[in-house]
Amino acid sequence: MKNQVPCTDVASEALYLRSCIGVETRPQFDHMQDAEARLEPSDFFSDRLRALAELVWARVDAKQVVWKAELKLAAPQLADEIDRVLAQPGELEQKAGPLADHLRALARRRRKYETLTRAAAALARGEEEAADEHVLNVTSEQTEQRSSEYLGSHEVVWAAVDEERRSRTETGHRRTGFVMLDRAITNLRAKTLTVIGGTTGAGKSSLMLAMALNQARRGVPVGIVSCEDAETVWGERVFAHIIDRTIDGVTDIDADTASRTAADLPLHFAFELGRPLRDVLRAMRHLVRKHGCQVVYVDYLQAIADPQKTKRAEFISNAASRIKAQGQELGVTTVLGSQVSRPSKEKPFGEIFFNDLKESGDIENMSEVIALLWKNGDKDNSLTLGKIAKIKWSSARPRFQVQRSQAGSIVGVQPMLQPVAAAGNDY
Repeated sequence: MKNQVPCTDVASEALYLRSCIGVETRPQFDHMQDAEARLEPSDFFSDRLRALAELVWARVDAKQVVWKAELKLAAPQLADEIDRVLAQPGELEQKAGPLADHLRALARRRRKYETLTRAAAALARGEEEAADEHVLNVTSEQTEQRSSEYLGSHEVVWAAVDEERRSRTETGHRRTGFVMLDRAITNLRAKTLTVIGGTTGAGKSSLMLAMALNQARRGVPVGIVSCEDAETVWGERVFAHIIDRTIDGVTDIDADTASRTAADLPLHFAFELGRPLRDVLRAMRHLVRKHGCQVVYVDYLQAIADPQKTKRAEFISNAASRIKAQGQELGVTTVLGSQVSRPSKEKPFGEIFFNDLKESGDIENMSEVIALLWKNGDKDNSLTLGKIAKIKWSSARPRFQVQRSQAGSIVGVQPMLQPVAAAGNDY
């Protein structure tokens, strides 16, 4: 029942309104016109006091006096409540600013309590996904305490300048480590989403790992959430990057060297193979809170399970949005791998575009940077080609060719001076 909800202080709510209405002949115009002191009606626990607050603010906005007599004439149905508020024992008036802060804090706690109560009820009904939604609503709630979100235009400019200056430093920045790409992108900003889309086998995971290793070698803590490949697969990829050859015929000396080198890197993995979205989000939070990761890679979007079996495009769009929101809440750069639709039989190795992003939904719109990869054939000597298809803060759209080591790891990119035709293939 409502009167059992904690985090309530009806006496302070009444004192707040008593201060606003004014005792006898002194209305509190100063704090009524102060935005910081103005408590929104929705922050009141008592329905009667909420209705009275709405009446008070309606008169303040209309620049009318807020006296007891005028209020009773304006709303006869609230006359008894007005008398009750003004006749209550205790303090007659108090500055409304600190009082409003106190009541806002109680309202925030009350909303969290009510949301968690709904989560508990959903769990009791066996609705785990609904419970997770309620819990995420609690962790993501916007509050007045997050004052850094309310900025003037000059502060926004300086925030961008500071970010650009940080991007030029030797450590602590989020560049990809590939000069050609960094010249166009400059820096992968915090709280942004970068999407790396590609055809099957084009090298999405390899490019993400190469970027992550470049960042980790500069001392930037990096996390990778794998939704498809197991630790042995990623271990082989890291080994190939470090030793520059495949793991076939590995010796104990090679294994020890690779292990010690990898241990010195601030690169951390979480394996959520075929797991639901809630587990992927939990893994992101763990990587940031335990290891301080500044960049989190999620590989890849279509491998995330959907227990509810919703429409695929709708699920993919919602998953990408939730992953971006989680990265923004954590203050990190998020890099998300995404498959593209199967190429047509007429053009199996042609260039890919935005609309090829598989079941993309709104991925194109919600991302700040998009890189697309494709192969021009299925032979051993086929080239991996790519382009930066979107950068929100730059007009540069470089096209490139991927350079691989003898072990198949991506070690660089070079300009693609002209479109490369698809190589001849046998099918």
